[in-house]
Amino acid sequence: MGNKVRIERICEFCGKTFIAKTCKTRFCCKACNDKYYKELIRSDRYNAVTKEVKEEKKKRIRLAVDELEVIQAREFISLKQLAIYLGVSRKSIYTYMRIYEIPFSQIGK
Repeated sequence: MGNKVRIERICEFCGKTFIAKTCKTRFCCKACNDKYYKELIRSDRYNAVTKEVKEEKKKRIRLAVDELEVIQAREFISLKQLAIYLGVSRKSIYTYMRIYEIPFSQIGK
């Protein structure tokens, strides 16, 4: 009662030719099937993490642009805001003020 039809296929994982037992067979052996499945799961996880990272970068860029617009609209800004605007650390701002004699005023205290 067995199937007498011989279907020659190419394994989707390793590329070897084999005789398939059914019409739906895609792999030459269980090992190739397992390796393909594991690779599929790994690539799905990688794609999910990559997508998450890209979305986080876009979110940070949007927040940075919004913050820059707020900073540009103000007449006076703090050292922290100036550091964000210039893309440097606060320590660098102090160095620039000393070396290049940038005028500043201390408001508050």
